[in-house]
This record gives sequence, structure tokens and C-alpha cells, in this order.
Amino acid sequence: MTDERANNLRLVPSPDEVRRLTEARPLPDSIGDFIRERAAALGERRAWNFFTEGEEITYAGLDRETDRIAAGLLALGVAGPGVHVGIMLSNRAEWPLTWLALMKLGAVVVPINIAYTAREVGYIVDNADVAAIVLGEEHLPILAAVDGTRPPPCRTVVVGAAPEGFVPWTGLREAAPDGPFVAPVEIAPDRLATIQYTSGTTGFPKGVMLDHRHWLIGSQNAVMEALFLGIERMLLCHAFHYMAGQHFLLSGFHLGADVAVAPRLSIRNWMTWAREHRAQYGLVTGPLLNQAPTDRDGENELKLLVISYGFTPARHDEIETRFGCHVRNIYGMTENMMSVHVPLHTPIERQGPGSIGIPAPYREVRIVDEHGADVPDGTPGEIVSRGPGHARGYYKNPEATAATFRDNWLHSGDRGLRDAGGWHQFLGRMKDVIRRSHENISAIEVESVLVAMDGIERAACIAVPDDKRGDEVKAYLVLKAGFTPETVPPAVVLAHCEANLAPFKIPRFLTYREELPTTASDKVEKHKLIAEAKDLRAGSYDREADAWV
Repeated sequence: MTDERANNLRLVPSPDEVRRLTEARPLPDSIGDFIRERAAALGERRAWNFFTEGEEITYAGLDRETDRIAAGLLALGVAGPGVHVGIMLSNRAEWPLTWLALMKLGAVVVPINIAYTAREVGYIVDNADVAAIVLGEEHLPILAAVDGTRPPPCRTVVVGAAPEGFVPWTGLREAAPDGPFVAPVEIAPDRLATIQYTSGTTGFPKGVMLDHRHWLIGSQNAVMEALFLGIERMLLCHAFHYMAGQHFLLSGFHLGADVAVAPRLSIRNWMTWAREHRAQYGLVTGPLLNQAPTDRDGENELKLLVISYGFTPARHDEIETRFGCHVRNIYGMTENMMSVHVPLHTPIERQGPGSIGIPAPYREVRIVDEHGADVPDGTPGEIVSRGPGHARGYYKNPEATAATFRDNWLHSGDRGLRDAGGWHQFLGRMKDVIRRSHENISAIEVESVLVAMDGIERAACIAVPDDKRGDEVKAYLVLKAGFTPETVPPAVVLAHCEANLAPFKIPRFLTYREELPTTASDKVEKHKLIAEAKDLRAGSYDREADAWV
């Protein structure tokens, strides 16, 4: 370990003391109150820098600007307390400005992935009862193609050129009166803040209901040890429609950091951006750290990188030495933000694949059997958690809520175990979800799109391990009688997927089959498909190579 890393460790209390201090810190009632507190404490210190756009703002400026936007939204009748507002924007300053303004207003934000098709957008708008939307002018054709109810033009705010009858985003500022904004309702910690859609096991994504307490506790937990390292600058590359972008921005505010915001997540550009903006802290992906070494890897000011990944102890030590900073694993999900983490004071031999550590502040974690009873230490089971700031359930989905939240415990659908010392291991997902890059993909949703196509009788999707993206999607197709791979070729299948799925959900590999292995209840036995071949790519059509492999 380098002298600098050892010195940094001396600044950080023991895990038990970090937990005690974190839980003892007073939290504001709402995200809006949090912004006001940060502005009062940090004033004209820069809060963020959207460096490709040259958009900067101070903490005091952020408070003033979000006050104006909140007042403008209310004055124009676009949104009010409790109104569900979709945001469909790329990583630009208008995204967090709108989001934080809506938090001050007491509205409910529904983030919408900019890669979604009209089918997917229409589902979320309908399912989440979206009454107003803020989107980029480039996304207007997608909204126009939605087959069903959508917000009227007077409640559609456009960033960019707004057609006649629509609300220009710049008009929000112009409509706002001068002076601090006062919310027309009390915003308590348990007030619904966002409905965050996440892929699950039942086809379409589920809307996770998250309150103000969830975001404040989760973002504070993310930096509980970083607070002791004197971090002043960080790099944010995750999309704001994904919870990591919102979460990580609030974490930067807890640090009082200057947050450099990238236009997208880029493995190739991450370290270049980190050097240019002198980042000391970042949320990264395993493939980013797994790239081939370069002579410039050590030329940075990084102190801590956080991942949701696992390397062998030797590889972990090599990566920390190469980049000259600490790298630590975390485990969590949209419903509980972060429930388990690997503390900074962890010996290298405890780092490794699946090593996720100890419960985070505010979190209780258990390993249980199928009946919800605790299993003995060292025995695999399901990871469950509870504590303040967990999700409130799934919007308009009582069945999924009842299945996941049982006796006040969140059932993750993930397998893990705990050893006698209280250390946790992640063993894999019980859910039918494929993790491609930083996105969760419901296998059932992709399958439902495939079987909706003329000629396909049955489809099964599995994950194919990939060094670059973690997983790739492979689809097995059984065709209807009278159809052949020549009449339903890969190009036609993929064109159908492109029209109905976000790009990251589209299968990379396709295989035609006469039949699929099934159980007595006619469920596809995917474990048998996975066990059939050492290389799951073999004999498949590869979309990227545009060839059979």
C-alpha cells in the first residue's frame, strides 16, 4: 500500500464508529431543505460543472435557480404538489435543475430513459399517471408516437425549440416571481419524491416509490467514509434517468464537492475526464478498471473509487496500486439504495468476487430461506434488508409489493451468505434479470416483445458473460409452424426489437431452436440452456459482427 493510501486510511474511523457518526448526523426533512442547507453552508462554492456544455453553478446559485423554476412550474400550471412529472432529458443541467425544483414543489418525478421507444415511454406515462413532462426537443417525435394518453402541450415543457402551444423551458424562469420559493404544502421526509422504474421479472418495469428520506439516507451512506478523506472534487458519468446519477449527485452535495458531470458513461474517456477535472472520488464499473493498463493510470488525484463488482484479492491489489487509490465494493438495489458495503479498513485478503462486506448505516441485513427464516452462518439464502429509507413499494402494483416487502423486510431476490464474523458474500441473482453495462434488463420483457412478432412461437433470453459489458443478451427462438430462419431472419427479428425496445435491451445473440427444455408446468429451464455449451456464443448470430459465430 502506498504512503498516501495509508495516510488516507488513518483519517477514517473504524466501521463501527463510522456507522455511529453517520446515524447521529441530523438529516433535513426534504431534498429541498437539503439544498437550502448546502447553499447556506457553502455559498458561492461551485456545485457542478457540466463540462461539455460549459454550464456551471454554485451552491447558492443552485438554491436560487431551483426556487425560480419551482415557482415557474407552479405559476404556469405545469405542476403542483403531488403532480407526477416525467423527465426525459440527456445528461444536461436542465435535468437536475428540474428535478430539484420539483422536489421543492412537492411534486413526484418520474425519470424516463432517453433510449426508450414510444412503446416503453407510453407504458411509463400511463402506468405512473404522468400528468406533465419535461423533455428535449429531440424526444418530441417519440412522445408524439405514443399510442395512448400523454400530457397535453400546455403541460409539456420542451428544452430547446418548443412548438407552438408547448411550454419552453426558458419560460419557467420568466414566469417566476422574485424572492425565495415557499412550497404550498409541507414536505415531510416520507413524502413521495420519485417513481423510479426498474426492470423486474414480470415483463414491463415496475415503478419503485421512493420518498425524500430514501434519497437523503442513501446519498449520505454512499459517502460516509469519503467524508473523512477531505474530498473536494468528483466525477459523475451515470445518466440522470438512472438512479445512480441522481444518487451520486446528492452524494457530492453531502461532501460539498465540485461535481464534474459528463454527458454519458464512457469507459474509454473516464480516466481522461478524471485527470482533466482532478477528480478525487467516483462511481465506476468493473470493466472500466479491467481495461489494459496504460502508462498514465497513476497520473490522477483519485482517493476512492466505488464499484459494484468483484476482483480476486491479487487483482484488486493490482488495481489499487495501478491507480493509486482505494477501490471498494458496494451492494444494493433501487429499493434500498445501498445496504451492504466493504469498509475502507478491510484487509486485501477479504476483497474478492462476491465480497460485499457489512451492513451500511441505517440497514439491517439477514440471510433467509424460502420461508423467511434465518439460515445458519455459511449457508446460502436470500438477502433481505430493512431500515428507514427503504422503498415504499411498487406504484399501482400491490401484488409485486406484497411479494417483495414481507413482514417489513425487503426481499432482494439475490442469493448470498454471511460468515460467522458477519461478513457477507453475494452469490448471484435469483431473479430473471440480465445486467448489461449499467442497465438492468428484464428477460421476460424482451421475450414478450419477441413473441409478439409474427412467426415466433416461443423465446427465452439468458445472459452471456462479456468482459466489456458484464452481460450480453442472448435470445433462443422457436418459430411457428410454416416459418423458417430464412423467412424470419435475424435482420427482421432485430428490426422488430429496434422498434419496440431501447437499444441496450436488444439481444446481441440469436439462436433458432426446434424446441426448448421445459418443466412439467411448461416453464423454460434456462439453467439447461446455459449448461449446454461452454461458450454460449457458439452457433449464434452475433448482431455486432453481423455474422454467425
